[in-house]
Amino acid sequence: ESAIPSGAIYAFDLHTQELIRTFENPEPDEGDQFGFGFVVEGNRLLASARLDDTLGEDTGSAYLFDTETGELIHLFRNPTPMEADERFGTGICLAAGKAVIGALNDTTNGVESGACYVFNAVTGEMERTIYSPNAQAGGQFAASVAIGPLFVAGEPATGYHAGAPGHAYLFDPRTGDLLQEIMNPSSAPKDHFGNPTATDGSHVLVGAWGGTGGAYLYDVSEFISPTAPTVDVRPDEPTTLDDLICEATGSVEFDGKEVSYAYQWLIDGMEVEFDGFNPVTGPTLSHEYTARGQLVECRVTPHTDTQTGVPASDSVTILNAPPAAPVVRILPENPTPDDGLAVWIDTESVDPDGDAIVYLFEWFSSNNGEDWTRRPEVSGNLSPFFPGNSSISSIYTLAAEFWRVEVTPIEAHTLSKSRTSKGLPILGGKGSAETMILPDLDGDNTVGPDDLTLLLSIWHREKSELPDEASKMFFRDADPPESRIGVGQLWHVTLYGWGRKGG
Repeated sequence: ESAIPSGAIYAFDLHTQELIRTFENPEPDEGDQFGFGFVVEGNRLLASARLDDTLGEDTGSAYLFDTETGELIHLFRNPTPMEADERFGTGICLAAGKAVIGALNDTTNGVESGACYVFNAVTGEMERTIYSPNAQAGGQFAASVAIGPLFVAGEPATGYHAGAPGHAYLFDPRTGDLLQEIMNPSSAPKDHFGNPTATDGSHVLVGAWGGTGGAYLYDVSEFISPTAPTVDVRPDEPTTLDDLICEATGSVEFDGKEVSYAYQWLIDGMEVEFDGFNPVTGPTLSHEYTARGQLVECRVTPHTDTQTGVPASDSVTILNAPPAAPVVRILPENPTPDDGLAVWIDTESVDPDGDAIVYLFEWFSSNNGEDWTRRPEVSGNLSPFFPGNSSISSIYTLAAEFWRVEVTPIEAHTLSKSRTSKGLPILGGKGSAETMILPDLDGDNTVGPDDLTLLLSIWHREKSELPDEASKMFFRDADPPESRIGVGQLWHVTLYGWGRKGG
């Protein structure tokens, strides 16, 4: 670092608080007050040394740097260093390609009357000089400046001989034309109204540091064209699986020019950095950028080919995304009354937020495959949580019955009611599977082609024609000998199988 005490600016990482870069006075001289004023826009830093003596004692200078490299891009000198102590750089601002620098003690219109200089921040060329509409000695116009769609300059010591209540002024930055004079609301002596000043586009904030102190906020949107758009980010309640869409409408340009929109996405107040694949400067933001609990803002700025308007924004909070449905089936694939049933998960449920998952198993039985009855003796519950059985014994199943299982993934941390905003567990999509219990006609503990062949061979045969074992399987003792095997007899197979299990 320079051994000359002329000032410096230090850039830190907001997250780690580590020093990133030091910006030193390019023309160090003792007492220059380099860094008295500075402002950052994007990767540009505008800094002033308001007491620089290059063009005369305390005439002042300003410097534009690249924040990423530290390189000096432009050097701005006081264009009219008529007297010492003009303090070019006391008020500075940088926005929309303009570098605006005030010299509060400029003497063009009287001692310490002040002046403001507008430079092109890209080329470094001066575009215009702006003086106070009420220029007078001691006014110190441009002691504070701010720029957005409008340019605001403070004159905190105007009316010096009447007690210096102070003024502020709105200008069109394209032309330098005065749009509005802002008077001190209190008019108290030595309020120094007009220092500092700030703007967010549609509002201007004017401070008054004298007396008891104060600040005043003004809505200036009526002077700005194009007007602020209406911004809507959809969906209203997005999850981590949703892409965000930013819709902007309604900006009006006073002269009828076509209005376009520039989009900027922010997450928790920080600009989204391009990942190399998914755009961040358009109306859509990929869900790849978002995570649960983040506040995502879409900031939209209207503009024409010559003018930038008032930005507007809308924000949404990213909500929890529930787990995906698992893919399940029931084993064995062709169960008999003597087989139990078990759930096989072919594809596990995945939670987009990385939350741990538990499964809830619910079993249902039916006589026709359409009307289902929940079987609580083998099913789970949410409150108090019990997962249920991932497999069930053959004592519950009967031939010719239909069985269904539903498997629901649940975010484990939400089973405690205190962990969710609504006090309810977060459930994912259900995976389900169905099967039918088939009769094992040949007694080999499997259902296969032999059972179907046997069934075909005896279908519609009379009870009297069957062997005793087959007769007991299909018929009741009270059935007459001429009874024939049909659908009704299959239900007897069910009852017969239940009896064999001792049910």
